Amino acid sequence: MMTSRDQELVVALCGAVRFFSLEQLAREFWTGGAAGKRQARKRISRLEGYGFLSTIQALVRPLLPLENPVLVWAPPERTPDFAGVSRELRRRWKEPANLAELIHATPRAQRIFGGIAYRGVKNLCQTTHDLHVAEIFLRYRRQGEWAGCVWVGEDEIARSGDTGAVPDAALRSAAGRYKRFIEFGGAYAEDRVAHFHEHCLDRQVPYELW
Repeated sequence: MMTSRDQELVVALCGAVRFFSLEQLAREFWTGGAAGKRQARKRISRLEGYGFLSTIQALVRPLLPLENPVLVWAPPERTPDFAGVSRELRRRWKEPANLAELIHATPRAQRIFGGIAYRGVKNLCQTTHDLHVAEIFLRYRRQGEWAGCVWVGEDEIARSGDTGAVPDAALRSAAGRYKRFIEFGGAYAEDRVAHFHEHCLDRQVPYELW
């Protein structure tokens, strides 16, 4: 039998984010620490038995603190300093990658709950990037920053027909209008920061670059 917490986890993994780490789930949905990891692993194993979740091992860089966005912009504000933003994004990467336990939704979960199921690990950079997007999602969840909107993940945005620099996530109103784009900047070069800004400027949508 699925609990409301189980369903929240599975639905989030079907569209909001591509995966969570075991540590993230233990911290956010259980008691944290070693006891929380044991609790989380036990419940995830049960959900794997239901065919809704699957677990993989992958190399990821340690999570950054992500206390605040590196850049927040909204029209008609002036053009940001792309070079300065890029420098700030790139200089924060100091730790090597480690093996982590990652949890994702299955095609069965997608068929039942909707959304888009996980499609595999591409590379170290993408895995680390996606895990940080999940961390931003959890921060929003923890602080209740939805502003009457729903969180929509990158794959769902792309499926809706949006083109160009599709953001990692967006807050979308009940009327279907994007109210805010959300992007994790990774180690973006100056031109990539500028390209993302132009995408948001063209659509007149505010954004947060973390």
